[in-house]
Amino acid sequence: MKNIFFIMFLTIGPVAFSQPLAETFRTDDRQVKIEDLASYGIQNLYSEMLPGTIFYASGKSDRMLNYHLLFDFFYYEDGRTGYRVLDRPVEIDSIRVGDQLFTYIADSGYFEIVNKTDLGMLLIKHDLHIASEIIAPSGYGTNIRQASLDPIHTYEGTGRARVIDHSTVIHNPSGQRLEVNLRKLTQYHLVRNDGSPINISARNLILQAFPAHRSEIRTFIRRNNISLDDHENMAVLASYLLTLN
Repeated sequence: MKNIFFIMFLTIGPVAFSQPLAETFRTDDRQVKIEDLASYGIQNLYSEMLPGTIFYASGKSDRMLNYHLLFDFFYYEDGRTGYRVLDRPVEIDSIRVGDQLFTYIADSGYFEIVNKTDLGMLLIKHDLHIASEIIAPSGYGTNIRQASLDPIHTYEGTGRARVIDHSTVIHNPSGQRLEVNLRKLTQYHLVRNDGSPINISARNLILQAFPAHRSEIRTFIRRNNISLDDHENMAVLASYLLTLN
């Protein structure tokens, strides 16, 4: 059955044209391949390949790049074999695309660097949230929303990965009608030097991460009128949090 798309647009990132922030489609496919049904703009951070620079300890390399939100990797165009994933990310010091700088953290993936101090960094994780619901017709001409089905990420290639070797699939063996919702997320994270990223995108997450300092953190946020949606405010908050034990 033909898939129906509903798209909301908003301009984001360094490109000067609209990018979808959310997208919804319905399908009764038994194998729902997200990358085949979703638009390019919702799957990627940028709506086209952009010039970027990859920095290594031994030098740098300039390539046309994009960041795939579904699979959490940067990729480039290889004229002979199509689009290829930047391999060995642990050897990459940083990646710059326009005015955005990214770093790779083992076991956590790529993050955009917002602010860096002697104690650590404030980061943004760009992600794509996938949610699905089974749409079942009722006896009264309306639809009933039932349990969701979880997407599974698979990789079928060998050696240096091609983008097409990766897939995100929702298995729907009964061919039920599904509504799939895709939404871009940007979440702030804090990382100490040689530490793991901590999600600080919401007040409850911050308080959970620093249980011994809940009262002080509440006071700091209130006195400094901190907005958790503002880069500069979050940089101030991150600098403070990094001083806590």
